[in-house]
Amino acid sequence: MFIFEDWVFNKHDLKIRIVLVLFRLSQFMWKKGRLVRSLSIPYFILYRLLVIYFFNIELLPNLNIGRRLRIFHGYALVIHPSSVIGNDVTLRHCTTLGNKCSGGKGPQIGDRVNIGCNSVIIGEIHIGNDTTIGAGSVVIENVADGQIVAGNPARIIHSNGNNGIN
Repeated sequence: MFIFEDWVFNKHDLKIRIVLVLFRLSQFMWKKGRLVRSLSIPYFILYRLLVIYFFNIELLPNLNIGRRLRIFHGYALVIHPSSVIGNDVTLRHCTTLGNKCSGGKGPQIGDRVNIGCNSVIIGEIHIGNDTTIGAGSVVIENVADGQIVAGNPARIIHSNGNNGIN
């Protein structure tokens, strides 16, 4: 559990701190197995009501999210359950990490990725480490490590010499 790391990295917003504490607790209970999950049903109901319906932040307990997640203005944040998010990732409001079709998988986000507000990252794609996704971008293809991409569809704005979007 990374509650205290999330707490330190989100000094800017008490609401997000509370949401991440509740998320990490639900994640901990979810991973403990079927019996603990069954006994935790009241907590999961409360979590769903508060975090998902009241704060409009879809952080489901079964998500695979790394250490030190940072969220700015978390309103309307949607993360597909099969998405994987690395360490030191920053998400902003109205961001969607989703699948392209029913039954499809969500994106894999590397470490130290900065995702701007109103961004949409769709499909079974990989976003490399040390990448920045500009505000309002629609990303539908893999992004190599160290790239800065923006636009609809997302295009390379700055490259560190890698192949870029493939």
